[in-house]
Amino acid sequence: MASISGLRPSTCIAWVRSRPGTGGLFRSAWDPIQIVARGVPRANDRAAVRNVIEADYDTKRTHPYGKPAEIFRQIFARSCQPGDLVLDPFAGSGVTKIVAAEMSLKWAGCDVDPAFAEVS
Repeated sequence: MASISGLRPSTCIAWVRSRPGTGGLFRSAWDPIQIVARGVPRANDRAAVRNVIEADYDTKRTHPYGKPAEIFRQIFARSCQPGDLVLDPFAGSGVTKIVAAEMSLKWAGCDVDPAFAEVS
């Protein structure tokens, strides 16, 4: 999807959960977060953004794949300047929208699930 939009993959970050998901024997303990950019992403400092971010999530999530805001605060603080555009094509929980607003970033997002499309 990124390639046909003129964007290129920049990196993949693993969100490691303190509490694995519920379900069967092999419960997911991490989620991938793909970062794409148009051109070379700017950096606020030259230290690398961590490829693994550990953060806990709210046990009463309103979206089945909702992620903690702290993940996006870390990513945006290192890679975005005020006024940059954050595009989230899987924005069901609306967390990236909230963090982008907190950090004076422009935001655009959508979600395929009608139940969450209004949130995003």
